[in-house]
Amino acid sequence: MIQSKEITLVDITKLVFNPNQRSYSVNSIGQVFNGNKVMSVRRGGYKKSYLRVQICRKDYYVHRLVLEAFKGRQQEGMQACHNDGNPLNNAIENLRWDTPKNNSADKIKHGTSGLGQNNAMAKITDIQAKEIAFCYQMVTSIELAKSYNIKPKTIVSIATGKIRTGIVCDNIYKINKEVAQKRIKEARLNGK
Repeated sequence: MIQSKEITLVDITKLVFNPNQRSYSVNSIGQVFNGNKVMSVRRGGYKKSYLRVQICRKDYYVHRLVLEAFKGRQQEGMQACHNDGNPLNNAIENLRWDTPKNNSADKIKHGTSGLGQNNAMAKITDIQAKEIAFCYQMVTSIELAKSYNIKPKTIVSIATGKIRTGIVCDNIYKINKEVAQKRIKEARLNGK
């Protein structure tokens, strides 16, 4: 059942406005209303993935409005979290206030963290990082760097677990050993 709660500008922000100017409300599935009219939403924020509305020329994130209306004000040190990792799903059942640590854990669980191959700057895949960790014991970092077209310093950082943590050699059984052997041969040929 969809619930609806009225919000005033006093509820939304600490600035004091005349709450009688306009009637705003938000429902439990994340729709924001100006009177009886559903307000249009835009994407904004991190990677332009969060929905926001403009109220009195100020942008507000829809997920935060829903949380504040149905779960209460944000406590210090807490963040708005989407349980399913989908920033477009602003239903109250999908939202909660939680710690930054738990929010980061959610991002890793949902694959939205920007770590490893999900990082916009990544030059290799997670599988390639596992290959590097495996091959590093048999081939020099210079040879591997030429084979993967990355810097030797990056090879060492991957192999020692400084970056791409969780990729180090205990995960070598998850890679295709034939591919790794092929990479070793390529690295040796490129190194000559």
